[in-house]
Amino acid sequence: MKKIILKVSGILIMFFISSNLLAQTAVYDRLNGKMGVVNVKGEFIIKGKYDIISVFFDNVAVVSENEKYGLIDSNGKLLIPIEYDFIDESHEGLLAAKKNGQYGFIDKNNKIVVPFIYDGAGSFHNGITWIQNGEVYGVINKKGEEIISTIYEDAFFLTENRILFAKKGGKLYKIDSTGVLNSIKDTDWRQLEKDESTKDNLFAFFWEEGLDVNARPFSGHKVGYENKNREIIIPAKFNMGFAFHDEIAVVYENENIGLGFINKRGEYIIKPNVEWKFIEGDMGFVNGLCKILKIDIKKTNEHEKNKQKAREDYKNKLINQMEFYKIMEQKFTSYAYIDREGKVVFDSSN
Repeated sequence: MKKIILKVSGILIMFFISSNLLAQTAVYDRLNGKMGVVNVKGEFIIKGKYDIISVFFDNVAVVSENEKYGLIDSNGKLLIPIEYDFIDESHEGLLAAKKNGQYGFIDKNNKIVVPFIYDGAGSFHNGITWIQNGEVYGVINKKGEEIISTIYEDAFFLTENRILFAKKGGKLYKIDSTGVLNSIKDTDWRQLEKDESTKDNLFAFFWEEGLDVNARPFSGHKVGYENKNREIIIPAKFNMGFAFHDEIAVVYENENIGLGFINKRGEYIIKPNVEWKFIEGDMGFVNGLCKILKIDIKKTNEHEKNKQKAREDYKNKLINQMEFYKIMEQKFTSYAYIDREGKVVFDSSN
């Protein structure tokens, strides 16, 4: 793997070039206030032209202008006219698209593969995806054939492995590529679902790299890790835990010690750091690096005192509104990348 750091028009961009990643990425072109695409040399393939450019998948990216969507290839050629209400990222050669209020599927040549007859639809993974009609969900294959009827209350993909689940009557079912339903056992879905405040952290049905991050009621709502046989591998002792990537998982044991990283034995390989926060939605470690939010605790604590003083000064008319908001909106955070040893290798504040 090769790492390249560029600076384009004052913008720092980091590429990780490997067999499964493209060497193009979308950047904000400050000269015209639009999104463009650059290559690994920092040369614009497309100068700022679009309002939105997605990540490149299957050598194509979704673009948007004036709230309409189209598709370009890795050289910037427009493959699909910008005429759709929405286009999802390309997966397995097909794109979920919306036109005239209905969803269907098209290929990269703008050929309609599945007609526009649904109220909602997801991307294909492992040859299947969910579709929605009114308030109910079903599953179709890439031919548009309905392999599971639209009778379920919800349907969704989880995790990098893209396992499809459907929910009905308080029960959760895992669906394979042939449409076979497997009821999730040994889990009290309804009890966990009632706990709205912690539901997202309590319950996850995925086995990334062989382990499942899960919490059960008897554990006091702590997070641990189990294997596919539901055997406890790492005891439930964390307030929050995320899936394993590159053999490493992001965990919060408690707020006082901050963000840490463990191996599959539950041992800290990067000690917790109270100045680090995980960016939810990111995958954790990918190709040896993890993106984090870095917080300057000392300056943040000092800022709390400054904000209190600013409130008093503004109340006593010692500062004007503009000066007040300037103080209140100060942030002492930056995005950073750390390696597997916990060393910061890139910091956006530098």
